[in-house]
Amino acid sequence: MLLRDIALGTAAACFGGPFYHYLVYPLLLTLAGAGARRRPAAVPDPAVPPTLSVIVPCHNEAAHVATKVAGLRAAAYPQDRVEIVVVSDGSDDGTAGVAARLPGVRVLAWPERRGKPAALNAGAAAATGEILVFSDANARVDGVALARLAAPFADAAVGAVCGEQVISAGSAGEKLYWHYEALLKRWEAAVGSPVGADGSLFAMRRALYRPVPEGRVIMDDFFLSLSPVAAGYRLAYTPDAVAYEDALPSSRAEFRRKVRIMSGSLAALAALDRRIWLRIPWQLISHKLLRWTGWFFLAGAFGAAALAAVLGSAVGWVLWGAQTIFYLAAAAAAIVGPSRAPFPLKAAHSFVVANAALAAGWARYFFGANRAAWEKLR
Repeated sequence: MLLRDIALGTAAACFGGPFYHYLVYPLLLTLAGAGARRRPAAVPDPAVPPTLSVIVPCHNEAAHVATKVAGLRAAAYPQDRVEIVVVSDGSDDGTAGVAARLPGVRVLAWPERRGKPAALNAGAAAATGEILVFSDANARVDGVALARLAAPFADAAVGAVCGEQVISAGSAGEKLYWHYEALLKRWEAAVGSPVGADGSLFAMRRALYRPVPEGRVIMDDFFLSLSPVAAGYRLAYTPDAVAYEDALPSSRAEFRRKVRIMSGSLAALAALDRRIWLRIPWQLISHKLLRWTGWFFLAGAFGAAALAAVLGSAVGWVLWGAQTIFYLAAAAAAIVGPSRAPFPLKAAHSFVVANAALAAGWARYFFGANRAAWEKLR
């Protein structure tokens, strides 16, 4: 009897982690944001906009770098206050040569691959602008994005600004995920700071740049955007600064990306200044840690419910049966193909695969090789 009750209690506790992360936390954020003091919109003096250094790290991006620079030059921002720094990390497709032929572009290049952190560190060291803007070569930046990113820096308390990534082509599940992430950023910004930016587009004060540790830290956007927060500044969010990216070409590539993100995020969190836990502890635990450990809660809930069922609990049988049906639905979607499966099966498959990737990411962090060299998946 006691063991059965413990098993049921364990199952309930394990269900509580994902339930809080996906439902309770967003609700609490909206309530906290509604009660928070609204900050007045900070608009800089249009006569003296800050100088920007746009750093574009590249590895074999000859097909994209010219279009990238053209988009930045077409942006609605005084071009005499925009510096573009292209950093080619061991490219062997002529990326550096293409960039060098573009007018007004500073090019840094080396023949060997050092990894994206090394490229960002070199670009930041060479930059002269007051604000560093980071954007991936394959991200298509909206024409007003630079101005929108620069505006919040009129507030001296703002140390970094994250834009919004929009998946312009891809599965409905991936688009739904990024829409959910955008909502969390918006709500977290209303009560303090979002938990990190995306590498497609974000900015920070050059004076606050902390070199990315080269080696295991591959989630440079997570590390860089939260470093000012650890130092006591705010990470602002501006959804009007948009960068467009296409989805990955296959579910296998998406799985590899999620594994890499998970292992890299753990490394970045370990490298961050410990003061980050004093600045945004609620957001870090609720948004990141509970999501990253979702696979552990799910496995615990399944095992505890199965044990309770074996010990004769009717509630245990119901909980175990419901989970079994859910996982069978995910398996069915994998068999027929996620793109052809009905939405309920497709949603179950996406959820299970995402959590499996998180588990694999933990294993990669502790037992695998976390290389700084880029893994091009597109």
